[in-house]
Amino acid sequence: MPRYFSPPGALLIHMPTPAFHWARLGVDAPLPLRRGAWYRILKLTSMEATLNVKGKPFPVPRGQLELAAEPILRWTVVAAPHGAPRFPSSWGHQYAVCPSCRERVPLLDQPTAMRCQRCNGLFDVAWDEHYLTKAQPGP
Repeated sequence: MPRYFSPPGALLIHMPTPAFHWARLGVDAPLPLRRGAWYRILKLTSMEATLNVKGKPFPVPRGQLELAAEPILRWTVVAAPHGAPRFPSSWGHQYAVCPSCRERVPLLDQPTAMRCQRCNGLFDVAWDEHYLTKAQPGP
């Protein structure tokens, strides 16, 4: 730990820098990452993050990522991809990604919380997040 010199009686507060351990796409980029899903960071530099993707290291430019100390445990609402032949058209214009297991599910309504059929986790839905959109929350 670094040493700081201060006048006697002064209050010294050491503010540690945040430790980022998780990342997800922060831009709509053509990368083999599941949009809305959190990935563990294996290595982080000022220019890139190496993520654990399907058990293998995968480097991504740091500027294309959203970093967090912990994954946000809410379903991410993601806009349906354009021109993706394998995306089910019956899912409509958006879907949700489980924060625990990355499972994708259709959003048939506007639930406040959902249980994942794959991992059985129960999480709130992040309707206020506006993930990968230019829309900003209202005042």
